[in-house]
Formats: sequence, structure tokens, C-alpha cells
Amino acid sequence: MELTHCQKREFYKNGYLKIPGAVPQLMVNAARHAINYTIGQGEKNLFPELSRAAVITDLFNKTPVFSLLESALGTGNLCPCKSGSITLKYPMPVGAPINESHQILTKAIGWGRGGGHLDGLKAVGDRLRGLKKDGTYNRGFTAFAAVYLNKVPKPYCGNFTVWPESHRFFEQHFIEHGHEILDDHMPHVVMPEPPIHITGDPGDVVLAHHQLVHTGAPNISSNIRYAVIFRSKGVLCEEVGFDAFTDIWKEWDGIREVICKARSN
Repeated sequence: MELTHCQKREFYKNGYLKIPGAVPQLMVNAARHAINYTIGQGEKNLFPELSRAAVITDLFNKTPVFSLLESALGTGNLCPCKSGSITLKYPMPVGAPINESHQILTKAIGWGRGGGHLDGLKAVGDRLRGLKKDGTYNRGFTAFAAVYLNKVPKPYCGNFTVWPESHRFFEQHFIEHGHEILDDHMPHVVMPEPPIHITGDPGDVVLAHHQLVHTGAPNISSNIRYAVIFRSKGVLCEEVGFDAFTDIWKEWDGIREVICKARSN
């Protein structure tokens, strides 16, 4: 299964794409079963071993998710995922208000401004995540594939949340200012579009460019939001390295081909 011409153009423009029903319900149920069993054993949301188990990695490697994303990168240009990040968004307390800092409905982003971020940066305070050994920012992957394992029917249900077109905004921003500014956390800037809380059904997948600003919405529903997020690598990910910040389609042969054809017409 491959992305269509229109889907590739949409991905180029917005930096993300939702594919309904990409993962079979049987596999969704098996993954959620395994997660719930692990919770019952006291692992809660850490899941160090389960994240590498076939019941999780097959959601990416053994479904159309792989071939769809590969069609954007080019045949043979996508590596299988060895693990998936099991992300559960637990409900907020009953009656808890969504205050201004939780609303994430603003175009302004940066640490402390609505939660929009790029992965692999220095975290706030002493909590460090996804860093190189010297403590600086690190890209480390090419694209997200976020698989919903339960229904996310409306905003503020723990939705995978994206700022459309932010990937191209930051390409230009880094060309002008250098990607080294990421050593000082997220830049405080205004995005071209407000964030979108992506709704969906079990088995839906959201594909997103690594440079798309994103976050997880607060969850005021009564249900846990179940998702597995894969940070997938193109075969040239390490070779391209930081150049991907200022040439965001360098690993994406399938997207470049579509855009070149569109420009030549």
C-alpha cells in the first residue's frame, strides 16, 4: 500500500497525515490487551520490555503503516522499528478545569508556552530526554507514526496534537538563525497555524515529519488514551544528521518526486 499523489502533497504542506484504519482491529486489541496486562503487573506506563515485543512493533512493521511511510521516503529507504513508545494519557481529576496553560490553542510555542515542542531537545529543569551524550539536542529519527489503540472522539481526550506547517516554518527559521539555537530549548515563536487535536478510531495512524511541532493534549475524558508512537528512521538518517533541519525533504524521495512534478507542470 502506498500514499497517493494527493496524500503526499498534503503531507508536504501540513507535515502530517492521518490514515484511517491502517492497523487491523485484531492487532489493536492484542496490543491493548498486552498493555493492560502489564499495567496489572505494576509496570504502569514504563513498559521497558513490552515496547520491544512483536505485539507492539508489528503495529508498524507488519501493517500498511510501514509501506505507506516507505512510499513517502522511497522504496528501501525506511528501517523497521525495533520498539514503540507506549503512551497512555490518563484522565485529569474529575471536574478539573482546563486552565490557560493547558489549552494549547495558541500559535505561540516554546517551553512553558502551551506544550508544543520538537523531540530530542533539552527538557525543563533536571529532566533530560533524547539527548546526545554531551547534553545537546539530537534529531535521531525521520518521522513519527502514532497509532491510536482506542477511540479519541473529540479534543482534550489526550489527542496527538500538531501545529500544521510548522515543519516548513522551522526549516526557514533554522536557515536564518541556525539550528544551533535548539541548544537553548524551543524558540519562542508564533506558528503559521493553530494546533489541531487529532481525533480518530482504533487502528488509525498519524504520520508526521520529525520537524513538526507537536504535543499530547490534556485528557478530560473518563477514559485512558492508548497509543503507540514510533519514531522511525530513514536509512540515511545518521548520514544526513543535522542537515535535515534546514533541508527537511533530504530523506524523502517520494515527497520530493511529487513536488518536483507539481512544479514542472
